[in-house]
Amino acid sequence: MSDVKEAPDIKPELIDEVARSAQVFWDLKLTSGGDAGDTSMRDAETGNIYILPRPHPDRPFANWSEVGPDYVVVVDKEGRTLLENDIEPTVELETHIGIYDARPEVMAIVHSHGEWSQIFSIMRWDIPTYTSETFLVGGLGPIKCAPSGGVATHEVALEAVKAIGTRSKAALLPSHGAVCVGKDFEEAFHAAEMVERAARQATFIRLLGGATQMVLSDLMSPASYAKMSEAATAAGISVEDMLSRSL
Repeated sequence: MSDVKEAPDIKPELIDEVARSAQVFWDLKLTSGGDAGDTSMRDAETGNIYILPRPHPDRPFANWSEVGPDYVVVVDKEGRTLLENDIEPTVELETHIGIYDARPEVMAIVHSHGEWSQIFSIMRWDIPTYTSETFLVGGLGPIKCAPSGGVATHEVALEAVKAIGTRSKAALLPSHGAVCVGKDFEEAFHAAEMVERAARQATFIRLLGGATQMVLSDLMSPASYAKMSEAATAAGISVEDMLSRSL
């Protein structure tokens, strides 16, 4: 492995943070084992991305809990490797780069393979959101499922960016998993947990006869909604965008 001192833009503390995220990923049961799913973090100062690896025949692991700092890959914003440690970044690197490019405020990504959310991704269904915490993660609406993409393709990177949009903190990848974002790992992992909660709730609600998707007017009093609508109209933006900016 190259000495970190030879590459001053590489920060050992961020390598350690991404390595710790691998353990959290496994502990939260957001991955099924092996290299299912992945996580990454962006350095706000340099734009460099610290990301989990793809499997290497000389350094196998049974699940992400077995991965340490020496498995973390560092790339620049174009995906060029900065730290040579004989390991390549996850095959979903292009999706991570695409989301970071589209969402400047995002500093951490959790690409999960949670059991409940995968049900909806297999069905190509958006996940309805019925409670305030899941509604907010969905960007004030359902958690959208990209229509197509495959695995580790240019198309899935493009479709993931479209599905997550400008407000949502999560989106589904068809027959695959979810991408969940945040300003840090705490927020991104919370989003991933809320995706699982939303999928689980939606499954049982369907069995009980269904319910109406939550809307913004359910979140506030009529007077507050009318006041915000007036302010949003004056600002030339939607109520949803105005509210999301204040969160």
